[in-house]
Amino acid sequence: MKIGSSLSRCVPDIVNGKVSLNEIVLIISGTAFPLDQGVINFVDDVVSYHSKYPDWVDIDLDACRHAVLVLVSSGRIYQPRLGVPNQEEEGRNYATGPTWYDLTPSPPTDHPLVEDAWQQYRTAVVMSGAGLRW
Repeated sequence: MKIGSSLSRCVPDIVNGKVSLNEIVLIISGTAFPLDQGVINFVDDVVSYHSKYPDWVDIDLDACRHAVLVLVSSGRIYQPRLGVPNQEEEGRNYATGPTWYDLTPSPPTDHPLVEDAWQQYRTAVVMSGAGLRW
């Protein structure tokens, strides 16, 4: 089970077979595309916006549309910027850092990478509204 940290980087991984749609719990996206005009418009907005990104060059855009449609229809795209004033006008940064976080909860340790992964997991749980308490 995985949480993605960038829609623009996750969709190419899905289309290229690196990650299965069945593995994805949630993608936390930096986008702010409203759903009020319907899912298909959302999918087209996402694909047309991201098609200029390096990971999207020479990719099957219909496969991208399908992946985004499945994710948005199943409620697995979280857009924390949606509804925040001025977010649509401000520039978006191309995401850096890990693209995927595995959801294998483990207790914190003294190892800095494990501790960072644990903190990312806890943040994602809170942001997803899963209601777990620590």
